[in-house]
Amino acid sequence: MNANNRMGYRPRNDKTRLILIVGIVAVAIAIAVFAILIAGKLFGWFENGGKGNDPLSDKFSVTEIDVKSSDIHKGDLILINNTYKYVFPDETPDLIPIINDRVVHGTYPSGNKIYSFFTQSGVSQCAKVDAETHEKIHAWTDAFYGATQNSDLFIFDEDGYRTEAEQNDKHSAKPTEYSEGGTSEHHTGKVIDFYVYTGTVRGNIDDAEFAETFKWIYNNAYKYGFIHRYPTLKQEITNVDYEPYHFRQVGYAHAYYMYNNDLCLEEYLELLKKDYTSSTPLEFTGDDGNGYMVYYVAAGEGETTKLTVPADLPYTVSGDNMGGFIVTVTAAAVK
Repeated sequence: MNANNRMGYRPRNDKTRLILIVGIVAVAIAIAVFAILIAGKLFGWFENGGKGNDPLSDKFSVTEIDVKSSDIHKGDLILINNTYKYVFPDETPDLIPIINDRVVHGTYPSGNKIYSFFTQSGVSQCAKVDAETHEKIHAWTDAFYGATQNSDLFIFDEDGYRTEAEQNDKHSAKPTEYSEGGTSEHHTGKVIDFYVYTGTVRGNIDDAEFAETFKWIYNNAYKYGFIHRYPTLKQEITNVDYEPYHFRQVGYAHAYYMYNNDLCLEEYLELLKKDYTSSTPLEFTGDDGNGYMVYYVAAGEGETTKLTVPADLPYTVSGDNMGGFIVTVTAAAVK
């Protein structure tokens, strides 16, 4: 036997074969990784949860519509404050007295009817809101009564819609408590203020003696399209002191997302403007089983703005009162 073989020496052709095998394995791994990346791109395996990677046109048939650029001042999502004032329409909106169509839930021992809420005055003077807000308030408060058997919700006469003059009167009387006319959400007809009145005690729904019962109002507001507009932990963002009583109708999809992601309206609108377009819409599924896609479009410089919208799916458009539009698409499901 050759002395070199006895000492463990391997011929040069064995070493070459080993290098070749290692090279083949490395190439195979590279090809597999590349194939996985391509498949992930095609099938959406690596999509960032909530933020789609495909434009609307890749998901649905789309079309373009023209809207008035000035309509940024209209809709459920308009921001109203000292910087972005409410733009009053030429005509007073159609409003409904909040007392209308209340459901009778029973009678008290005195014989008086039981409602899910009561108002300061009757039909001619009580708070008024727009039709959608009216419908949702009634559904919300009836559900509250069904869950708690409590009928102590109370609404003051001017705690729904307010004219500019009414808001200025309040500001003049209590300038530290009420903002000036043109800067209040109450001008929209989409706001309601809830208090508690037990017949002997009047207070806020978060007061210690009422909080356990009325937390249902806060926890379920989004189901009816409402947000608690001025929470205590968002004061530096809203620039409005904590208001436990003030609720704003923005629509279910937006209320759901804000509630579940601890966002106030200012934060939500900034998020949409910064990150979400028709090419990369915000995508989520609500607990109503529907899928939603939401995206921002900046208003055009001319009289009209073009919006890309689905051709065959329901959608809504709202201005933000700052410089753009929010499009909300409802679908059966979102991937």
